[in-house]
Amino acid sequence: MRSFRPALLVNLGLQQGGWFAAVLCAAHGRPVAGCAAALAAVAVHLLLARSRAGEARLAVMALLLGIGMEAAIATTGAFRYASGSIAGGFVTPWALALWMQLATTLRFAFGWMRGRPLAAAAFGAVGGPLAFRFGAALGGGAIAAGMKGMLVLATAWAVSMVVLVRWAGRPGATEGYRFEGS
Repeated sequence: MRSFRPALLVNLGLQQGGWFAAVLCAAHGRPVAGCAAALAAVAVHLLLARSRAGEARLAVMALLLGIGMEAAIATTGAFRYASGSIAGGFVTPWALALWMQLATTLRFAFGWMRGRPLAAAAFGAVGGPLAFRFGAALGGGAIAAGMKGMLVLATAWAVSMVVLVRWAGRPGATEGYRFEGS
């Protein structure tokens, strides 16, 4: 078992701060500011990361997965965003920035899921819908289809977390921030 590292607090702080800022900005009609907040958290992470190129690559891969998943979620009507939709309402820029931001946790705060696909699926199935529920409560959107919407979100996030954790655990993946000892 790995020992506690202060970098995990920094990583979680960036993720949570960026998430709240993005959702609250979008909820108050400022989706561009929300997108900028999430991307700023990604940028700080990349500045601190030992493997900037690897972390940037993972963020782009998460973005591409997010485009597909957000389109699928929108198509089912499971969730409607309060502001900031483009491409016929399917893709919400600030939400896509949050996919990139989520990628910054996969080798850090959520690194414990690597090599544990069932844990990743369970985490996604519970954590994904909860994040959407909290986002809706803050005014970032609405779960539009009741229990069906929650099931769609749980399925999408279970699959997404397994895929993301697998990508994050590829050989040669490094973790850690530059301010940590080697």
